[in-house]
Amino acid sequence: EDGIHTVVIKGRNFEFDQEEYTVPVGEPVKLVYRDEQGAHGIYVEGVKVRLRNKEETTVTFTEPGTYEVICSIYCGPGHAKMKSVIVAQ
Repeated sequence: EDGIHTVVIKGRNFEFDQEEYTVPVGEPVKLVYRDEQGAHGIYVEGVKVRLRNKEETTVTFTEPGTYEVICSIYCGPGHAKMKSVIVAQ
């Protein structure tokens, strides 16, 4: 979209739609978050991005590596296991 790499992360009770998302290093990336079931949010460690349902932001991953994505809203007994990663390469 508009030449910007877009990653849509979808959350449902106690899991994200993918275990890993891949993004380019040094280029703008649009991160979009959507709830599919329940009420969740994401926090991306290392870039300090926090999104809730239907929110989006653009971020540039300046360093290659693995960035943990965690659910930022307590959602029940599986909350602590609701994790994914963004791999910047």
